[in-house]
Amino acid sequence: MQLSQLSSSLSTLPALGSYQVDVTGGAEPQVQLRTLTGVLQMQGQGGWHNGRFGFSGQAQAAPGSEASLDNILNVIGQRQGVLSMIRI
Repeated sequence: MQLSQLSSSLSTLPALGSYQVDVTGGAEPQVQLRTLTGVLQMQGQGGWHNGRFGFSGQAQAAPGSEASLDNILNVIGQRQGVLSMIRI
């Protein structure tokens, strides 16, 4: 699935980016997220195991967009320097 030109009220930018979400089936489906284009760069992977969903990834601002994305990066996950760690 492709998510094109996503936006958020947490950012002053008109669009954050476009993203690819791949889901592979089976007894325990897996999910992968990656940025196609945009200032909010995200990547991660996860899936279902024993009926529970887990996901681990990271997000960061493209160079020059840090100030505009600071709020959304704080909401996405725990900050580790320029990275926002996503854990579900």
